Amino acid sequence: MAGNVLTDRIKYIDTGGATSAVTGQRRIRLIQWIDDAGDMADGDDLVLVLGQTTITTKANIGSDVGKIGPVMFEIGPFNPGYKVDGYSVTTIDKGVLFIWED
Repeated sequence: MAGNVLTDRIKYIDTGGATSAVTGQRRIRLIQWIDDAGDMADGDDLVLVLGQTTITTKANIGSDVGKIGPVMFEIGPFNPGYKVDGYSVTTIDKGVLFIWED
């Protein structure tokens, strides 16, 4: 794991917990959970907290025939951006979560 990058407009989160917290009013354009290393398995977890809302999802890899690409989960795009009062990732088993902000 490379470690979270929370200072850029595009956030890179590969580690859950306190180091993934972004505080204050935010406007989100797009959220994607990516299988960046090709090592995700069925059932890998992502738990994302947007403001007061918790989103829990699991990777569903499927067969080689049905596999559509590296994006496991996507929310957006939002235009205008979706306003939230901070966010964090409590669990991310594998992969990288990208969050595009205004």
